[in-house]
Amino acid sequence: MVNTAVLLLALASAPDDTSRTGPDRELAINAGFGFSSYDDKPKATSAGFYGEVDYIQKAFEWLYPKAYVGLLLSGANRKSCNGTTPCDVANRIGFAGLKARLIAPFDYVKPYVEAGGGVSIGTITTRIGGLYENPNRHVFGHLAVALGLAIGKAHQVDVGFNFLIHPSRDQSAGGITLGVRIPF
Repeated sequence: MVNTAVLLLALASAPDDTSRTGPDRELAINAGFGFSSYDDKPKATSAGFYGEVDYIQKAFEWLYPKAYVGLLLSGANRKSCNGTTPCDVANRIGFAGLKARLIAPFDYVKPYVEAGGGVSIGTITTRIGGLYENPNRHVFGHLAVALGLAIGKAHQVDVGFNFLIHPSRDQSAGGITLGVRIPF
């Protein structure tokens, strides 16, 4: 654990790659198919819309700290509960937080992974058979994880899988998104 912390501190304090060109700040706009899933049995899912806007400050060629805000709207898929009634897993949440993107240094297609955390504000509903969780509006903590590809000569197009894990609600949510990054 201590060795990992020392390694991360050394990497973070290393001088920036001076060969990097382009702006240090970008705004990323991502949107696509949103989903929610109950994390226990029976499995239940919902589908809808996922949108996220990120403020990116490039620290290094391979590490980008990000602040994000977004919206997830998903409705019940009654067929996903294998005949169990009622069947309602849904999210109507806004979310915000901080993430870090670790990106591979390849040309034209750069795979990346992101991790971070934040808060979700809104309604997360779980009603499956005898399980009923109050769908009232609340503030929930979440863990944010993403995998994807930055595509193009300037890597301005993102294709990603974004996940929000809500441990206190036994639900995971997220989106399969397409996005563009706008330098400024």
